[in-house]
Amino acid sequence: MAENKRRRILNSWKEIAGYLRVNVSMAQRWERRDKLPIYRVRNSQKSFVIAYTDEIDRWIKRDTKGSMNSVLHFLLEHRIGLSAIIIFAVPCVVLLILYLLGGRPIF
Repeated sequence: MAENKRRRILNSWKEIAGYLRVNVSMAQRWERRDKLPIYRVRNSQKSFVIAYTDEIDRWIKRDTKGSMNSVLHFLLEHRIGLSAIIIFAVPCVVLLILYLLGGRPIF
């Protein structure tokens, strides 16, 4: 297989989770539940994980009819963090409530 210039090796759960912009436990859950492509390398006394960024990118872009729902697929594909969603969603909900209660939006 020809080497992809964009391929990087991620050497720990912390690096993998950072690349996915989630916490370590979420990345581990995705490995178990959604087959996140992770390789376990066993040494004589230690075990560690590695992952390749191009394989993770393909995993993110896979068909949404698989085990990931479309919201998760969208969030991963666009690398949107939870804080960004909250920052966007809260003002929208407040404006919607004001509108439904007959209040006037500020703008």
